[in-house]
Amino acid sequence: MAVRIGELLLKEKRITPVQLQEALNYQKANGGKLGLNLVKLGLVKDEEITALLSRQYGVPSINLGDFQIDQTVIKLIPAETAQKYQILPLSRSGATLTIAMTDPTNVFAMDDIKFMTGYNVEPVVASESAVAEAILRYYNLAAKAAVGNGQPSALDFATQALQDLPLVMRPRWRSSRSSGRSASRRWRGRGKRRPSSGSST
Repeated sequence: MAVRIGELLLKEKRITPVQLQEALNYQKANGGKLGLNLVKLGLVKDEEITALLSRQYGVPSINLGDFQIDQTVIKLIPAETAQKYQILPLSRSGATLTIAMTDPTNVFAMDDIKFMTGYNVEPVVASESAVAEAILRYYNLAAKAAVGNGQPSALDFATQALQDLPLVMRPRWRSSRSSGRSASRRWRGRGKRRPSSGSST
């Protein structure tokens, strides 16, 4: 998609060939996707890329900031898959799952998700930065929900208890050993004194 988005922007006269080359050089040095790098460099706006892709491919565009996605929908697609394809599940209606994509031409991604979930896939276009931010936000929430909304699990409490146990018990063990040694010394001392008292009588 990197070269295609560059060509589309050139065709629409949103950027110049020099600006495209600047973005490609930046991408080579720093990684990331071309569209996102173009936005970082201030050469084009996020919304311009989204609108351009929507017109080019005949796919509706979406502003992810306007949506509140249910966690049951998020759980339909694993975080690794969402990150791999840069997609986000938005809603489910009957046998159709609507997903936000940065590349609506990625048929392989849609086929993979259809096979994984068993739902028909309907794509909409969202900007690269919006999808990346939403993946981070929603899948972090899903991870917290999986462990009780961020509360420590029973295993966490057990591990902490085991770590704290020696610190509590050590002073008692020392005092017990020391008291045992002192008691032993007293008995040995008494044993030595008994013969002397018997010889004096």
